[in-house]
Amino acid sequence: MKIGFIFECGPEGPDVQVCRYLVQMLDPAIEFVPSTLDNKKKLVEDCGAVAKVLLNECEKVIIVWDLYPAWRERGMRPCRHEDRQAIFRSLQAENVDLSKVFPVCIQEELEAQKSQNNTYQNFQPRTWGRSPICGLSACNFDCQENFQF
Repeated sequence: MKIGFIFECGPEGPDVQVCRYLVQMLDPAIEFVPSTLDNKKKLVEDCGAVAKVLLNECEKVIIVWDLYPAWRERGMRPCRHEDRQAIFRSLQAENVDLSKVFPVCIQEELEAQKSQNNTYQNFQPRTWGRSPICGLSACNFDCQENFQF
């Protein structure tokens, strides 16, 4: 099975490295097909067009972004619901089959998980449990979802 991934980092950024490793550990038969869009703004704007292309060769697409990007402005209060809505607008504008696309928001940047030897080989994912995606008191939207792959 081929799964496409869209990231908000460079070609070998931390999100790509960690997700590639995680996919290989979960199922070595999955073909990991990454596409990178450099930053959150580009990911939100262009993920629809990229997902459309990836779905020509992949069965599913996973869109991965950081809730708290490194460039955030002082006092900026991120909201997964707002990010998710903007991502779905981009997907809908390109007539992407939403049943094949899975948004995954990372609470804390994966860069914070880098090991002492500056690699992600020993990355241990945290158990977050099931909670409202935002977890922010400023957002009253219940974004809980179940994803199945």
